[in-house]
Amino acid sequence: MMKFEELANEIILELFESFDTVTLIHAFSGLNFRLNQLIFSRIRTYHLDLRSISKNDFNLICYQYLPTIIDRITLLRISHDDETPYILYGTYLHIFHIRQFNHLQSLSLYSIEEASTIDQIILELHQLPYLTHLNIIQCNLELKYGRKIVALNEIWSLKKVTHCNFDHCHGLSIQLAQISVISQTIEYLSIDTSDHFRNLTQLIHYTPNLQRFNWNLIYSSSNQPPLITMSSIVSLKLRYYGTNDWLKNILQHMPNLYDLKLDLINIYLNGYEWENLFVLNLPNIKIFQFRMHLKFSKINLEQQINEILN
Repeated sequence: MMKFEELANEIILELFESFDTVTLIHAFSGLNFRLNQLIFSRIRTYHLDLRSISKNDFNLICYQYLPTIIDRITLLRISHDDETPYILYGTYLHIFHIRQFNHLQSLSLYSIEEASTIDQIILELHQLPYLTHLNIIQCNLELKYGRKIVALNEIWSLKKVTHCNFDHCHGLSIQLAQISVISQTIEYLSIDTSDHFRNLTQLIHYTPNLQRFNWNLIYSSSNQPPLITMSSIVSLKLRYYGTNDWLKNILQHMPNLYDLKLDLINIYLNGYEWENLFVLNLPNIKIFQFRMHLKFSKINLEQQINEILN
């Protein structure tokens, strides 16, 4: 039976690629000189996931190994929760700054409650020339009003970022309403936080090359700005609270949609209304999925369901 040490370097490197950096170093570093050479000299890129990392592993990675591999880390995930309270407020930001990860392509921030820390990180992103993916998950973006606008405008002014994901971020809505920088690069945007319709036109105006859009949208009948044509959007995933007419209005301003997924709250459109909408306004639709949250009367229940499906 062949032993692990007898495997060719190419096979071992292929195996190592299936591990994240923390697991790889924890499991294989220090066993022998050959494996150390493969880990630290032959691997070209590293994915560093600091979520749920133990304090001992965190200190080992940061103090002993990170200086050697920091310029080869292309993906970084950082969290500040009950499992990892030491990452941001212990030693991490005192040892390394985000700007030192100079080949980083993807950055994900999780559960960071100190908005000033988010601001500090965002202000360094301009020094990451390869960054294309930014995920901010369950973080607090609520700063003093002036800093809010600076923080989000910093993201929109990044030169290479194509994918942005904001998931349940406190304080995001006010920032969206005040964007004043045009992003020429953002093509994918996901905002998993309920927001008001009035921010849609503002957002689209400052993200003119947006192609794939995921949003929770609330319609309010007062002081709604006119919509602009959103011809760049080809894929829309929308959770919508509002009226039938404004839903139709939104979709009519996206003439190039081919992928549409809707989650509708108290919205009712029958099969004929969907057909007319597609034929007249959305001729390029190839993928269509929808879910409607409705309360049906018990009278003629089967007929009501058939009207939706037929």
